[in-house]
Amino acid sequence: MALKDFWQENGFLIKTELAEAGVMETDGPRTAQYPEGGIRSLLGKYLSTNLFHRRARQVFRTRLDRTPDGKGTEIYISHRA
Repeated sequence: MALKDFWQENGFLIKTELAEAGVMETDGPRTAQYPEGGIRSLLGKYLSTNLFHRRARQVFRTRLDRTPDGKGTEIYISHRA
């Protein structure tokens, strides 16, 4: 499976693709920033529920580098939310 296929099958759009540099960055799906339950339930009694509807965009940057011997690939992944 190609790297691009992996990100797309997991719901991410490809924002940047620089094949010559081995770099790909997603423009990821928005996911809930605050989990359900516990503290959220307690705070929800006193604070506006709009506080908990914020969304964070999940962005991943992937860089592929050939190993010095040319027989493998090193994969580097960074994440921003």
